[in-house]
Amino acid sequence: MQPIKKEFGRQQDPLVMNYKQKKGPENELPDHLHEWFEIVYVHEGRGTFFIHHTLYEMKQGDLFVVPANTIHRAILEREGAITVTALFFQAGLLLQKLHDNDTYQPIQLFQAVRKKAQYHIPLAAEQQVAVEQYMDAIHNEFAGHSVGYKSAAVLLLQLLLVMLSRFAQASYAANAAAPTSGPGWMMDVLQHIELHKEQQWNLAKLAKLANVTPAHFSRVFKQWTGMNVSQYLIMKRIIAAKQLLAATDEKLSLIAEKCGFESIPHFHRSFKKMTALTPTEYRNLQR
Repeated sequence: MQPIKKEFGRQQDPLVMNYKQKKGPENELPDHLHEWFEIVYVHEGRGTFFIHHTLYEMKQGDLFVVPANTIHRAILEREGAITVTALFFQAGLLLQKLHDNDTYQPIQLFQAVRKKAQYHIPLAAEQQVAVEQYMDAIHNEFAGHSVGYKSAAVLLLQLLLVMLSRFAQASYAANAAAPTSGPGWMMDVLQHIELHKEQQWNLAKLAKLANVTPAHFSRVFKQWTGMNVSQYLIMKRIIAAKQLLAATDEKLSLIAEKCGFESIPHFHRSFKKMTALTPTEYRNLQR
């Protein structure tokens, strides 16, 4: 199954909240991505969260930060396996400076987790309480519909992002690592793919790298990522290409080569199939 590009319809509000939702395999999307940024907090239950190229354990008090255009998926074994609150918000809320004399920008949190490839922020007990208080306050604004409730919810989100940036900074300084899940060789292969997307990987090469049989590799890879190898490789290359198209003026041929596409036509076909846009159309839209 190809990863889904989650849509938010004609949603005009820059902030959307799913508060304390019970989730299981019956109502969790398969591998998906979207243009919105996302924060997920676990209230209770257990599961596994696949983000970018890492499998994390999910349990009470865990918080995950998911940048835009990042493959992610919760792997849940039973109905109502986990209760989470998810906040989705548009890039516009992250790209503005909150004060002219402050170097901080809300997007720094998402830039940091992407750079570190560490999408879980460990929280101490008192930090969990603080996060839940902000989640509750945002929910109460949406539920109460008082004057200015949407503005109040956005302001509360901005304060939450400042607090999470501080938590993340302290976590990175302490070299705190999130508990991961899945076989060690799988984690190593996913990391290797991430670092060498330009190479022409296939099932046989990756199985050899992992020192397991192709059949075993294929079965375990699909179990943990929800995709077969070819689907996963195409998705990672498309995401890398989107980043280069938006951030650089490099020629399409160079971007295709850097991202591991066999040819320009292959790049165009794959990109349009996934995004419904040509690479040039996507670049123009981002500009």
